[in-house]
Amino acid sequence: MSDAQDLESFLDIPIHYVTGNCDYYSIAAPSSRVVEVLGKRFFLTHGHNHGVKFSLDHLRFLANEEGYDCILFGHTHIPLMEYEGDTLIMNPGSISLPRNSDYPTFAIIQIDDKACIHGTLEEFKKLLKVLTSLIIVCIISLASEVDTR
Repeated sequence: MSDAQDLESFLDIPIHYVTGNCDYYSIAAPSSRVVEVLGKRFFLTHGHNHGVKFSLDHLRFLANEEGYDCILFGHTHIPLMEYEGDTLIMNPGSISLPRNSDYPTFAIIQIDDKACIHGTLEEFKKLLKVLTSLIIVCIISLASEVDTR
């Protein structure tokens, strides 16, 4: 949770976070919360209080009973994306402690112009490749500026 608090301290955007089973000394955030984004209801939970290591049945129940548009959870560190009716249920995996994946993973969630929610799971290596390419382009650009002077 300290990562979320660090982001919150230097970014000028709302950061919504929940506590997990290892956040023993953190009482600043609830273990689950509902956040509305562009008219869509997101249920955020770490997942340990919902038995996600054994089954997603409780999250599926919440999707149907509460009508959430998206349920985001963690705890297992295993990336997952599925739909329960129109509800996107997603675990982004983990950047720092990935399980069942060769690479760290993260999620991207988009709300399109028709108010539909779309999710993708990405491996961190793809982001690293893009960043590496950008760095190379910047270095080449800087080198060419130096050569022409």
